[in-house]
This record gives sequence, structure tokens and C-alpha cells, in this order.
Amino acid sequence: ELFQADILQCMAVSLFAIAAIGHMTTRWHLPFIGILACAAVILAPTAMRWQTGFGPVDAYLNRDTGSIFPLFPWFGFAACGCLVSHWKSDTMTTKLAWLVVGIVGIAAGSLLSPTPWFAQHPSFFFERLGWLLVFVFVAQSVATRFAPRWLMLASRESLLLYVIHLQLIYGVPINGAPLNLWLGRTMSLPATALVFMAVLVASMLFAWMNEQRKLRKSTAAKPSPASA
Repeated sequence: ELFQADILQCMAVSLFAIAAIGHMTTRWHLPFIGILACAAVILAPTAMRWQTGFGPVDAYLNRDTGSIFPLFPWFGFAACGCLVSHWKSDTMTTKLAWLVVGIVGIAAGSLLSPTPWFAQHPSFFFERLGWLLVFVFVAQSVATRFAPRWLMLASRESLLLYVIHLQLIYGVPINGAPLNLWLGRTMSLPATALVFMAVLVASMLFAWMNEQRKLRKSTAAKPSPASA
């Protein structure tokens, strides 16, 4: 468990690789990242059998060591995020192109998938990527008309929210057991919705406090007019 690759470890290594590629070559870094994304997705079924004999390395190759998010194929999502960030979406034609690509990915993934949750099959990747692109289209369409402040806060502090909600669910003991064991699989749907809202509100409170902390730090770092 010390060396297994969970989502945060996978994100860290993926972002490090993307940043390193961008630092080494500014002209060809996007095509190179695209090639690596395709390799991570296509080679994922083969990577299930790769073994180096060194546990910390094997943890990033496949799930045999207990890893939930190895680089094959999960690096592909980080790489596609990098590529999409360079794809301007300020026109309706581009947004509709995202939607079409997303629908095609969902359809292809659903038709080609051997099982719905076989994460190493390329169809799993393309279906999930399709849903993400559809979500991006919906979010952009809604954001032009309706962008509540709490949702913008959640967007800015998304990584903190992810970490905090895990700490609340798995790390805070209540009656000697964490929340997921104390309440998990024992509640009705309304009770589950109530606990969900409580965790969401608590997480958002931490997000607001963290943003206020950064604002105070930024203000303190600025020189005053008198000292300038």
C-alpha cells in the first residue's frame, strides 16, 4: 500500500511527465504528448502482464500490486486534458465538435467494451473520455448563462475538495470507526443525501478558508505604497 499508485500519485507522475516534455521541447511537445497518450491507452492490456521485479515501478504499470490508477491507461486522461487545454473553444462550432467527438467516444466505447468496468481495455478509456467531453460542453454552455459563486469556488479549489472529502469520510473517527464504516451501506436514500450535503458543506467551508488564507498571504506579500 505504501507504493501503490492511487489517483493522486498517478496525477503527480503524469503532470511531472507532461511538464518535463514541455520543458524539453516547446515545438513538438503536444504531438509527443498525444503519442504518449495513445501508447498508454493502446498498451494498457499488455501492461497488465509487465513485471520489472521492482515494486515501486510495477505499481505504476498495472494493478497486480494493488494499484487502482496505474499509468496505463490513466496517463491518457491527463494527456488529453493537456491537449484539450490548447484547443480553443470560443466558438459554437468548436463546442459542437467537442460534443460530437464525445458522443462518438461514448458509442464506440459502449459497443467495443468486453465488460463495462474493464479499465485496461481501450474502450473503457474512450467511453469515459467521451462522457468528459460531453460534460465540458454542458458546463461551458451553462457557465455562459449561470455561474454561481460556490461552484466557481469549488472549481478553483477542486484538488483541496478532493483531499478534504476523503479525510472526512475515511479519516475522522466517529464512535471508533470512520464515517464510511459507521454509516456506509446502512442508510436510506434520503439519509444518504443528507450526509452527502453535510460532507459537501464541510468541504466547501475548508475550500473557502483555504482561499481566504491565500488571499491574506498574497495581500501581505505585496509592498505597501509607503515602502514603495
